[in-house]
This record gives sequence, C-alpha cells and structure tokens, in this order.
Amino acid sequence: MKKGFTLIELLVVISIIGTLVGLIVNNLTDARARARDVRRKSELSQLKTALRLYYNDYQHYPAGTGLYIQGCGATGTDNCTSGGTFSAGSEPTIYMKT
Repeated sequence: MKKGFTLIELLVVISIIGTLVGLIVNNLTDARARARDVRRKSELSQLKTALRLYYNDYQHYPAGTGLYIQGCGATGTDNCTSGGTFSAGSEPTIYMKT
C-alpha cells in the first residue's frame, strides 16, 4: 500500500489555502483604509474644535491665504507656519499643536 497524497488532493488543498489567503489579504487592506479614514476624521474634528475655540476668543474665524491660517501671533492676525502651532494672543492660547 502506497503512502502519500494524490495530485487531486494536493491541488484541492492548495486552492483552499489560496482562497483563504486572498480573503485575509483583502480584509487587511480594507482595515488599513478604514484606519486611515478614522484618522482623517479625527484630524478634521480637532481642526473644527480649534477654529471654534479661536472664534470664541476673537468673535471671528481666522482668515486663510493659501497654505497658511492668519490667526497666530499676539494680535491673532499673523500667518501660522505650516507644521507649527496654531496659537494666538499676548499670552498665547494654543488652539492646536500642529
């Protein structure tokens, strides 16, 4: 009596493993996209909160020119540098770290 598997049995097992791997990889890709979307929504929510806090202090929203928000400095009218802090006032109130 011969021991081992037939070619058909091996092909069936390989196709089942391939299908499972395909499903898992697809699901991981979708999870990364969802995580990226959640991060973007969180950043937008933080920006909304920072702008609202600025509005509460100055009764207007900061102006924007291109890449910069004009809402920093002692008077709240200087350009905020990209990647810098969004803060305003003589004793700066930090509205958003980056």
